[in-house]
Amino acid sequence: LDVGEDAVRFSNPLLPYTRSELALPLISRGQVLGALTIQSVQEAAFSDEDIETFQTMADHLANAIQNARLYDQLERELEERKRAEMKVRQLNAELEDRVARRTLALKASEERFRALADNNPLRIRRYDRDGRYLYANSVSDDPDFKPEQIIGKTIREVVDNPELVELGERCIRQVFETGQSIQTEYQYDENSYALWYLAPEFGPEGKVLSVVTTTLDISERRRMEDELRA
Repeated sequence: LDVGEDAVRFSNPLLPYTRSELALPLISRGQVLGALTIQSVQEAAFSDEDIETFQTMADHLANAIQNARLYDQLERELEERKRAEMKVRQLNAELEDRVARRTLALKASEERFRALADNNPLRIRRYDRDGRYLYANSVSDDPDFKPEQIIGKTIREVVDNPELVELGERCIRQVFETGQSIQTEYQYDENSYALWYLAPEFGPEGKVLSVVTTTLDISERRRMEDELRA
């Protein structure tokens, strides 16, 4: 800092013609960003008024540098956000495509299931975890057991035999809990017997979503067995 007649005289080999040099800090928001230096070929070239003027200039320059840095940082953050948003849009598009393909596959699978079940001589039912009918084919001649009469209802609301209700709920619950198929025989009136087979239906994550059952009337087989034993 060179002010007035009392200025320190110096010799700078890099600036051989310099006789006066003014160095001012560049400070913005309490942070030192650098320094502003001004040289002159005259000795004692800078007055107090010059220093005040240049200090004001240095303050404006420091603020401009700080604003430029903040602008660059904002630009980088905006660019990163754009890349992140683009990545999210790409992932969403991929997810929507996977969901669409999965939906088509499930629809095709459901159509195949219904084509097989609706034309199957066996009585086929599908249940949820609460023992509610999700699907029923039209094998039964009993009007109370037609699909439109039972779908959406529970076994307890459809079947009036307490023992069969308890058996049905217990078996369905077992398949949901174990994920394994089971089969059992039961008697539904005095001379009528059925073989009931229950199998789990799994979702994409491996959880049991529903239970599909097939029922085969084995009354004639049981009668023949009884005759053979007799």
